[in-house]
Amino acid sequence: MELASIRYVLALIWLLALPVFLFWIGLHPFVRFWRRMGLAATYLLLLAGCATVSLLLFAWRDALLAVEFGTHPALWAATAVLYLAAAAVEVQARRHLRTRILVGVPELKGEAGPADLLDQGIYARIRHPRYVGITLGYLSSACLANYLFLWAAVPVLLLAIHTIVLMEERELVLRFGDAYVEYMRAVPRYLPRLG
Repeated sequence: MELASIRYVLALIWLLALPVFLFWIGLHPFVRFWRRMGLAATYLLLLAGCATVSLLLFAWRDALLAVEFGTHPALWAATAVLYLAAAAVEVQARRHLRTRILVGVPELKGEAGPADLLDQGIYARIRHPRYVGITLGYLSSACLANYLFLWAAVPVLLLAIHTIVLMEERELVLRFGDAYVEYMRAVPRYLPRLG
């Protein structure tokens, strides 16, 4: 497969994956409603909504991916640096993040106990390493693919992630109480403190 095709496929993957953020935007503000619906119904309805948006984006892919800017060795270097940073953050986060947390089971079941608060490893340095890793991975892909759509989606992605984080933090304060408030005071949201 030639580089242009790889770049197009990468852009298409992100185009189709971006609606996954709608899952979390649809979950957090209405978490009490979804808890009453149950896990299966929640996943079915929210993922069906995400899949519908992905199908619409796929139908519009020719227009959305019409403008690409080519590639350059400087972009390859940026891709490598951002990808390695994303992978490092992801590996560190996954050491402490169980799959059930990753897919939102504790939110949907209202589970929380003091031992469940993630405050070890990378979570002792930043509160939301997963979103940092996703952002770095997305920027890495944008550098490699270099399509206008991916660059135009960066502010939307950052706004969506920040919105999700704010909603998650409100819910985590309700679930963990003072322990999470203290954690918020001690640990930065996205960027670790120097020193």
